Amino acid sequence: MTILQFSLDHALQARERAISQVDSRVDSRWKQAALSAIWRIADRWPTLTTDNVWLLLADSEWSHLPIDPRAMGAIMREAQRRGWIAPTAEWKASVRVVNHARPIRVWRSLIHEEQR
Repeated sequence: MTILQFSLDHALQARERAISQVDSRVDSRWKQAALSAIWRIADRWPTLTTDNVWLLLADSEWSHLPIDPRAMGAIMREAQRRGWIAPTAEWKASVRVVNHARPIRVWRSLIHEEQR
């Protein structure tokens, strides 16, 4: 093992490269549908998770997964960059079976009426 295998800076750089790589392969129409879903949820509720977004997408023409389901991370970051949501310190178990109840971040809406 090398010290690079235990470097926070390198780990963060690798994360950014992976997110960019996944994001570049996702259909732009799916991205727009996911962003629209985030906007609708954040406008209606003070908090949200990616489970909420996947559920809304499941009821749409975009029910199929993108090339890589990890693309949702890039979409959430884009919504954060646009000032719609902010990460909280809270995590909860995902209810999506494919996630095996792993912890997912809870996001705070910045556009919900309580936040205005």
